[in-house]
Amino acid sequence: MMKFGQLTAALLAGALAGCGSPAISDYTTSRDSLFYLQQIKPAKVSVGEFTDLTEFNWHGTRLDIGCSLPDVAGDASDFDATAYVRNAFVAELMASGSLSPDPIEPQIRAELTRLSFGKGLLFDGVWTAEILLKSSNGNQLLTSAQYGFDTGALLGPTICHRAAENFEPAVRMLLEKAIQSPEFPALMQGS
Repeated sequence: MMKFGQLTAALLAGALAGCGSPAISDYTTSRDSLFYLQQIKPAKVSVGEFTDLTEFNWHGTRLDIGCSLPDVAGDASDFDATAYVRNAFVAELMASGSLSPDPIEPQIRAELTRLSFGKGLLFDGVWTAEILLKSSNGNQLLTSAQYGFDTGALLGPTICHRAAENFEPAVRMLLEKAIQSPEFPALMQGS
């Protein structure tokens, strides 16, 4: 029969090991972005290609210490952060009724110029992202955001779990900043 101390140690080891691999959450649109987008009239745009100038990979984030960081679809090496940000932008436009189902002008394209995770000395983590939105009408908007959060640990899988949990709100913050910028409506004006 297992003694109480052994049972406690086994339960604690199981809890510290985490509950499987961390996963990136599906994107949830922002009420604030919805409000701002609905104020831009007339406002129908299409979304073009999003490119990644960062050559982002999870191993460059210092999150590969003790765990892997898969996305909702599978292996972290297959995670496409640029596609995630593009899909989030499309979701914001779709929720507000600003996305045209047809490829019309203006079309907004983007370059994800920075995406990185940083770890502070103790329990501080931060996602830093920068995006350059380009409209086919010639207007551009460069936006950056830093989303800080508590990693809950100094090393190991807990950091990976918290980074994965906070990736989606970091992307939401980046898009909110872009959409709420006074320069954003110019991207949606016809040529």
